[in-house]
Amino acid sequence: MFAPMTPNSTPHRTRARASQLINRQAARAGERGRWAAKGTLVTRYVALVFLTLSGLLGCALFETSEATHMLNGKAYPSLSPDSVVVYIEKPAFEYVTVGIIDARGIGFTNEARDQELAIAALKREAASIGANGVIITESRQQIARVSKDGTSTERRIKAIAIRRP
Repeated sequence: MFAPMTPNSTPHRTRARASQLINRQAARAGERGRWAAKGTLVTRYVALVFLTLSGLLGCALFETSEATHMLNGKAYPSLSPDSVVVYIEKPAFEYVTVGIIDARGIGFTNEARDQELAIAALKREAASIGANGVIITESRQQIARVSKDGTSTERRIKAIAIRRP
């Protein structure tokens, strides 16, 4: 670390030379360090943006909204899902039963999101078979999957697809 003592040098000169050498090395390292620090900051920023976006996309990718149906016989032309009305009791008017629909929704945030996704799937499926209404016969919330990160729930809805004559 320190320069060896020679007959022509004094302790003061040796310390001064060592100090100059250390200062020069520190200055060089400082220049590299500034660029390295900027590079590290940019790398951290890019990593943060990437993780944030992947987290948001991950939330959206985990959401599931699907339904299946079984027809009673006659198929009708498909309709818009917006035209499908959801009933929780049998309506007072006359209707024709088109089929039975089983829908499920798995949201990332909460049970209300599960229900929104299940109802959307129910309406899409009813519209695809030409029903303009559905009567909900069963609705339940249940555990969909368990993992090391936690559990997720799903909403399952069974309904009768109907059509007003």
